[in-house]
Amino acid sequence: MDRHDPVFRDDAGRPMSRQRMNVQFKRVCEAAGIGRDWQRRETRHSFVSIAPGSGVPVEDIADAVDTSTPMSPAPCTGTRSPIP
Repeated sequence: MDRHDPVFRDDAGRPMSRQRMNVQFKRVCEAAGIGRDWQRRETRHSFVSIAPGSGVPVEDIADAVDTSTPMSPAPCTGTRSPIP
């Protein structure tokens, strides 16, 4: 599997469309009890905000979010708090 291959696939094994992924993501959020109004990108921001405080090296965070240059360890800011 190439690192750029789709991670999420539908029941037939085809790459999942963005629209379908958004629907599935909202269902998962609702099932987790955090509501349906979260966006997928917010999980990335939460990860980048929380990981440095957990001792994850900045280079590993940059690699995990597929950023070519290491980022500042300062947390991402946005309209929401990290996912609980």
